[in-house]
Amino acid sequence: MHNFLGIKNKVDNFRKGVFTDPYDEPTFLTFAIDFEFDGLDNTVALTGDDTLWKSPLFSEKDGAISFLINRGYSSQANGVKVFKEILRYLTFDAPWYFQEISGLDVMWKAGTNIAGGYKAKDATIKVSTLEAVDLRMTELAALYRNAVYDLAYMRERVPDNLRWFSMDVYVAEARNLRYRIPGVGQNVARALGVNTGALGNIAGGGNVLSNVLEQYGYMKFRCRQCEFDFSGTFAGGSSLNVSTTNTPAKNEFSIKVGYFEEESRYADGSEIYDNPEKTKARNPWSGRSLGTTATNAGSFLSGLPVIGDDIQRAGQSVQSSLATIGGLINPALEAASNFLEPPVNDLGNIYGRPTGNP
Repeated sequence: MHNFLGIKNKVDNFRKGVFTDPYDEPTFLTFAIDFEFDGLDNTVALTGDDTLWKSPLFSEKDGAISFLINRGYSSQANGVKVFKEILRYLTFDAPWYFQEISGLDVMWKAGTNIAGGYKAKDATIKVSTLEAVDLRMTELAALYRNAVYDLAYMRERVPDNLRWFSMDVYVAEARNLRYRIPGVGQNVARALGVNTGALGNIAGGGNVLSNVLEQYGYMKFRCRQCEFDFSGTFAGGSSLNVSTTNTPAKNEFSIKVGYFEEESRYADGSEIYDNPEKTKARNPWSGRSLGTTATNAGSFLSGLPVIGDDIQRAGQSVQSSLATIGGLINPALEAASNFLEPPVNDLGNIYGRPTGNP
């Protein structure tokens, strides 16, 4: 039978975080885009589906760049190279320019729309961005438009199959959360069923950098045959004025997705792919309840005769210190796959006693 005793405190625990369940806390989600910049590689034989997961737009061999060069558009070919390097810089060194993304919910819904027949039929992602003083987002759009389209004779310079590229879009926890319970607190946590050694990849309480994606899981959309749409990229918007006190200029661009697959990994070890042969579902949930058994004996971590009332203060101290464990992460550094954190801040004396007292 479910134990409703102290349910309000347990709801508050979820909002603040407790160490009986390190994942039982609200999440703040962010996104990161990992473009496939490598393009086609002539040293590796690509056949069938493999070729479609590459990015001919960014390839200098058998892609858009060589196509333009062979037709006498060397300036436009160089423009694609500059476009690629600006986009690479924004992705890895200045990802804050990518402020917001929309359209992932439509793709998620379309993934199970069996009646639709083709899940990427209406898949379009819109990315809202900042604009800089040097108009780098506008330059990005101008380089692409000038290379791909002949704006004088209103025709396409590059065929659609050479405008394709691939990318991964990650959705994951935005913060740099890790958990380290110092001193006797680790023994208390282990007694409550928390695996402190595995938590945040901190072995023996040491300060070891961990990977946010590995620790907390992520959702990912693997997209191919994508195409940029910069038709709506105009930093001036629908109107301009002479005032300099209004909000800074923003920008946006769209990405049409030709095909996508879903991929996800979760903290319990489950890995889910569209490919059933790669999917691995794990079930540690029966063991996870061990850490919360004690909480069902009272309102908040009560019923522990050895610790007594001090466990209440310990839990509250840990809760109030959660915000200092890490900072905000840079969501696209290292192609969204190597999220590293700053050093862990010590939670201090979680029992509220002077250090050294028994």
